[in-house]
Amino acid sequence: MSHRYIVLVYNRDWSVGDRQALLETARSLASEDVKVIDCRVASQHIEFDVYSRAGGVERFLSLLSSIFKVREVKEVVRTEELRPPREVLDEAVKLFNAERFWEAHEVLEGLWRKLSDPEKRVIQGIILLAAAYVHLQKGETQVYHSILSRARTQMEYADQIYGLDLTSLKKVLDRLRAESSTELVKISLSGV
Repeated sequence: MSHRYIVLVYNRDWSVGDRQALLETARSLASEDVKVIDCRVASQHIEFDVYSRAGGVERFLSLLSSIFKVREVKEVVRTEELRPPREVLDEAVKLFNAERFWEAHEVLEGLWRKLSDPEKRVIQGIILLAAAYVHLQKGETQVYHSILSRARTQMEYADQIYGLDLTSLKKVLDRLRAESSTELVKISLSGV
C-alpha cells in the first residue's frame, strides 16, 4: 500500500529558479519504493510531495536529511470533513499564510464538498487562490495569473463568510490582477 507525504525542509535561500535542481536532487535519493512527485519553493521552506510503499520513506528521509534540514513530515490522509466550517477555515488560513498552499487546498476540499452556494463558490475561490500560489511556487507564472482570475470570480458571491473578510481580499486580488503582480497575499479572519 502506498502512502503520500509532504516533506518540508528549510529553505536556505533557494528560489523558484532552483526548483528543478531541488527536485532532481530529491529524486536521486529515492529508491524504487519512493517516488518524489513534485517540489514547491516557498520563502521559508521547500515542499517535496512524496509517494512511498510501506517502510520506504524512512530511508529516503535519512538520505534527504544528509542534504537538507527536514522541518516536518506530514502524511496526507483524506477523510470526510466533520469539523465545523470555521474550524476548517482557521486551519486552512494558517496553512495558507505559512505558504503551505497545497495543504490549505487539501484541507478546504473536504469542506467544499459539504457546502451549498454561495459558501461553496467562495470556498472554491479560496481553493483556487491556494492552487494559483502552488503554481507560482513551481515557477508557472502564467498558470498562476489564470487561476488567480478564476479564484477572484468565485469570490463574487459573498462579502463575508465564517469570519473571512472577502471585501478586503477581493480588493487585493483586483490590484494583483491589474498589476499582473505575483505578490503573496495573507488571508485574515475575524474573531467570530
